[in-house]
Amino acid sequence: MDQLPADAFLQQQRFTYSTHRDVYPFISPSKPNLSQHNRIIVITGASQGLGHHAFARSFAAAGAKALVLGARNAAKLEVVKQDLLKEFPKVEVIVEQLHVEQSASQVQFWSVAKSKFSRADVLCSNTGIDPGNATVEGIDPELWCTAMDINIKGHFLSCHHFLLKLLTASTEDAPANPTIIDTSSGFAVLSPVPGFSTNAISKLALTVVAMHPGIVHTNIVDTAFSWAKHMALDTHELVGGTALFLATPEAKFLSGRFVCANWDMEELVVRKDEIVQEDKLKMTLKGDFGSQHFETK
Repeated sequence: MDQLPADAFLQQQRFTYSTHRDVYPFISPSKPNLSQHNRIIVITGASQGLGHHAFARSFAAAGAKALVLGARNAAKLEVVKQDLLKEFPKVEVIVEQLHVEQSASQVQFWSVAKSKFSRADVLCSNTGIDPGNATVEGIDPELWCTAMDINIKGHFLSCHHFLLKLLTASTEDAPANPTIIDTSSGFAVLSPVPGFSTNAISKLALTVVAMHPGIVHTNIVDTAFSWAKHMALDTHELVGGTALFLATPEAKFLSGRFVCANWDMEELVVRKDEIVQEDKLKMTLKGDFGSQHFETK
């Protein structure tokens, strides 16, 4: 695998004519239409990697009113907070320890958020671990179960509490464009989020997007995908800028779909009708089902 070209996966999953590995003008935090003015952004897995350097920094740079950051390591979270306040002193930063797979920890985290703010506008559900390369018979079952708890249950609980916060917000406090950005592939196969009522999603006008961040040189690359280090050329700024675009009304047509940060977002907008009408960027089960297909005429 380490002999693959640095852009092997980029080319394999290419959907737009132009591709990117760094931030570009259309998704720049300085663009007025990407402004996050007066918005409350909740970010899990925020003590390092994408949570800190991509999501927190980009939303702060785009003028968010406040960031609510959660992660396991409380000490690292405090360092992230001070780093952000130094560069973005006008942004309020709230940090709270969070074990995403633990219900009690989630309740505590969201109670802190609720005590500070009457609403949340965007959830960047960013927590995930990878147990490394192993076959089904070779992996430690406990390690596999831990990964599933964090990667699936953790995302579910974060989204669950985000939706509860939306549903209980008063009319005057209800966010105009609530958005969930999921940076794992776990939700890519379902539209829009497993376990959530489509009626509630519709009522809330919620945007839910599964975003593949490309290959950024983070800790998970060092620990689980060391063979891909030469491919890790995508920047935190690319991922953060893409998230900013996905949190705007212009990206609503991508709700319930899979998006890669390497793709050109402006081109996706141009191809909106094609994507919607042909139901692209979704993983579906296709087939002719039902007894009517086997009835004799």
